Amino acid sequence: MRVGVDLDGVTYDFVASYKRFAEIVAGHELAYPSEWNFFNNQWGWSTKKYLSVFADAVMEGNVFWRGAPIEGAKEGIARLRELGHEVIIVTHRDHPDQKVADAMKRATLYWLQNHDIQVDGILFKGVKTNLGIDIIVDDAPHNIAAAIDADEWVITFDQPWNQPHLLREDDPDHTLRAVGWSEVVRLVEAHQCLLNAQQVNA
Repeated sequence: MRVGVDLDGVTYDFVASYKRFAEIVAGHELAYPSEWNFFNNQWGWSTKKYLSVFADAVMEGNVFWRGAPIEGAKEGIARLRELGHEVIIVTHRDHPDQKVADAMKRATLYWLQNHDIQVDGILFKGVKTNLGIDIIVDDAPHNIAAAIDADEWVITFDQPWNQPHLLREDDPDHTLRAVGWSEVVRLVEAHQCLLNAQQVNA
């Protein structure tokens, strides 16, 4: 089975890396993000300021270049591959400044190699549907909603900004929730069993 895995918030701890850099810029501690648009709603930053600080964080060798994996991500990805699944990283790496966008992609490849996270492919995509993926693991509310709209299976990787009351719940049959990477592996295997059963009964 082809498993699409998001990077930021699922594999890479983007929030911790960005928050650490942003606090240097701000000169004081910032609240831990609990909303998708945390920079607007929790920090009081404009989108322009967020993007400016973000670009500096990338170009100065911080965000995407440095930072820890989400707990259990490396081991979970390795386990999925051991079980015979094809793991494809699907992550958004576009930016209005092409130099920043290129640096984001280089940093992503460097980070995966530096942490020895072995995958079967990488897709730099903002739209994560209709990619020939059997099931995708993501934390972004808009990506989860898009998967539902496309009638595709999605595992919501539990984060403060994607709690059930913040998401649409009109298609629970196509949505699953994983609290941590051990749950991701269990749900992917359960989904594989479901597909196998459907093929037998077809």
